[in-house]
Amino acid sequence: MGKKDNYKDLGELEFTRAAYDVVEDAQDAYGLLAAHSIHTTAQRGVLAFVTTYRTDRGGPAERPVIVQTSYWPNANGTSWAAFWFQHQHKAALMAEQWFKSEQERVSETGS
Repeated sequence: MGKKDNYKDLGELEFTRAAYDVVEDAQDAYGLLAAHSIHTTAQRGVLAFVTTYRTDRGGPAERPVIVQTSYWPNANGTSWAAFWFQHQHKAALMAEQWFKSEQERVSETGS
């Protein structure tokens, strides 16, 4: 394994770490809990990765507010770590939009 291979591994590590940070930041900033699942698909060799953000209220008030599904491998041909980062980044952006709309709703209705 040469130096070039080591750099590729470091890039994969950075994408993976960044994906973890994105999830942690979204959970902290928006008061949500993230859950991840992997499912097989009808297409052989393709997996569906699902990230669900739920409200952090517990009990019957806890509900899913964001569900992001991505498939890998896909036509983009990205590495696993780059795919995982993109998937988490999209889910976090959706969580941010949900949070903003909740704040607007609460300010308009007062509840």
